[in-house]
Amino acid sequence: MTEKNGQEKTPEQNAANPAAAADPAAAAQAANNQAAALQASEEARAKLSQELATTVEALKGLMLAANPTIPSSLIAGSSVTELNSSLETAKIIVDSVRERITEEVAKIQIPAGQSARTPESTDGLSGPAKIELALRQKGAN
Repeated sequence: MTEKNGQEKTPEQNAANPAAAADPAAAAQAANNQAAALQASEEARAKLSQELATTVEALKGLMLAANPTIPSSLIAGSSVTELNSSLETAKIIVDSVRERITEEVAKIQIPAGQSARTPESTDGLSGPAKIELALRQKGAN
């Protein structure tokens, strides 16, 4: 049997679609059915793709909530595997930065608080001046 373009159909093609070989209307109906099935399949794929994107975004939110020290810009991906991989990489980066900051802070010597007050020197004071100083210090406490 020949197609519209003049090429012969193989016996396998004729056997796969016996209705097309016998009835052109049936062939048109079969083509319409295949087109409808293809359309439905494409719509289902698009829906699943959208659901995957929504799920991946929700997972990213959960990962960020569980790891508040990790910036959201470090977690990226369009699949669960990609998100897991970027989370592991982000943890390594954050740990590395934390270590560097800790090392830098340890190098800086900052007093923990105000230095202790030293008593005023009594060198060179007369007896009455020493008594007056002691009374002032006692009154301040």
